[in-house]
Amino acid sequence: MIHTQNFINATYYSKIIKKVFNLLAVVILLVLHAQTLSANQIINTTSYNIKTTGMSEAEQANWLDTRRWNILRAVEENESDLIGFQEALSKKGRVIIRNQQTELEEVFSGTQWAYYRWDDPTLPTYTNDPDPYVDAYNNKNPIAINLSRFNVVADGVTLIKWTDELTENEFNDLSELHLFFHGQDRDGDGENDFAHHFDPIRHVNWVIIDDNTQSKRIAILNTHYETYPGEDEHGTAESAIKWEYFIELVSRAFEHTSEQLALIASNLEASYATNANIIMGDFEININGSRRQDTRLDNTLTPLVDAGYIDTWTSIERGRGPASRPRTDGVDHIFSSNNLNTTSSYYDTNKEYTGKQIASDHWPLVSKMEFQ
Repeated sequence: MIHTQNFINATYYSKIIKKVFNLLAVVILLVLHAQTLSANQIINTTSYNIKTTGMSEAEQANWLDTRRWNILRAVEENESDLIGFQEALSKKGRVIIRNQQTELEEVFSGTQWAYYRWDDPTLPTYTNDPDPYVDAYNNKNPIAINLSRFNVVADGVTLIKWTDELTENEFNDLSELHLFFHGQDRDGDGENDFAHHFDPIRHVNWVIIDDNTQSKRIAILNTHYETYPGEDEHGTAESAIKWEYFIELVSRAFEHTSEQLALIASNLEASYATNANIIMGDFEININGSRRQDTRLDNTLTPLVDAGYIDTWTSIERGRGPASRPRTDGVDHIFSSNNLNTTSSYYDTNKEYTGKQIASDHWPLVSKMEFQ
């Protein structure tokens, strides 16, 4: 009888233990599933200025054989979902013979990323606008979207015109000052006679996407402010006076761009019922950067902050000090609407596939975020 009772007790406790183990297994599976789900819902974004310093014969070969492939590798290594590029040049109207837009598109062909470009002047975006400054070939900001996760709902371009803020004479002054402070003396006469292309139109390229992993719609905006203000390297009394005027005009133009960029995002949100907006690009303004900048330019991005957008890198790195932001890349930013929480933000400085001769003179800025 005692042995029978012991057997009954052992059987009973064995069943209890088995149920406990089964329950633990279920809990572990639920935790793992939640972690996987959370990881899947991380929105991985990258802003990457792919500028090259020139297009000599050797540099063209480097672009074709090395640089463009390393740009793709940076996207792959960082598992980027949404990528905004800047300074991808088109052939038309350029001295160079390469068309980086087409050749970068070739790299992404057959991958999970759809490549969107807006440098075709036959697009309705441009043919319906009579403004003579609208030059599609100067739209250098393509966007790549991971179609294995996102569905593209709409895409397009919205223009920001500095001449809505500056008079025609003021913009002409700004162009001349841009040449004075950033030009090159190519004929050796002691005066700058060449500067990179500069016009009063800023192209804001955008894509509206639906996230397949969650019922969320997101607007992605990509732009380039142009030009980097830099410093007065002439160091003369005359240049100091010109510098004061130059900074005044740049500040007004940049602040106007920020105001319009926030308005464009707001309009897209209203038109497409987006749950969040992500604004990325080369803003030419340092935030917590080690590169020196005229302090009067510090507030030119304030309209974005006032509209509720958060600089993702700063939200993670706040407190580490200005030297923690790479010198060249303090001008690159990814802003998110305030209902997104940044989980990490960093510059990919892996020199196997990033760097000036390897890919670009900018490091790719990567920010990962999730809905709150």
